[in-house]
Amino acid sequence: MLHVGRDGAGQRRLAEIAVLRRAARGELEVVTAWHADTGTGCGADALDALFEGCGSS
Repeated sequence: MLHVGRDGAGQRRLAEIAVLRRAARGELEVVTAWHADTGTGCGADALDALFEGCGSS
């Protein structure tokens, strides 16, 4: 999931990349993989795994 926001000058920028995952009781959670202000988040490994699955053969 991509989150676009505005910076202090009003310009649009990519603010966050998040992944979706199933919680223990089956509901979906949105987990931050990368944030423009804070860097990688707890969903970074899941995002890496998604990219690994897209490799060419």
